[in-house]
Amino acid sequence: YRAHLLAHLNSTPLPKTDARALSYARDKALLLILLYVPLRRTTLHLAQRSWYKNGVIQIPRDGIKTRADVGVPLPKVVTDALDAYLSMRRDNEPSLFTTNDGSPMQKANLYLTLYRRTQKILDIKQGLGIHTFRHILATTASRKIGAEATANLLIISQKTLHECYDLAD
Repeated sequence: YRAHLLAHLNSTPLPKTDARALSYARDKALLLILLYVPLRRTTLHLAQRSWYKNGVIQIPRDGIKTRADVGVPLPKVVTDALDAYLSMRRDNEPSLFTTNDGSPMQKANLYLTLYRRTQKILDIKQGLGIHTFRHILATTASRKIGAEATANLLIISQKTLHECYDLAD
């Protein structure tokens, strides 16, 4: 799924209307963050604009499940998408992700947005939920950088990595 989503996101231009362009830019930023950073739904829901500075998302301990504050450098493709989305917003809402009217996205809205967008992009019967992206990332990362680095990326122990994710050793 990862390769297909990336190909789609990198090749699809913004829609012409402002409302559709804002929604698409938001959804693209959401998908790219999840394809590169293994955030949980609660962390994504709690994310604030102030967490994102200079290409790094700084997640405070109350926004993460298992550790103290964590700074995650974002790849350029993610920062480009996030910067484009934020530059289109005309609200003062501190939440990183909002609805088109500028209200903070609720957990259920995040889930439905990703579910429907992935269902459409991937042409599948059931879209992908937020946690599925952690599995996609765990699989991709473990193949490329190994179990120890992947566990650090997911902010879990190696034991939890092997117990919770189906990884080929």
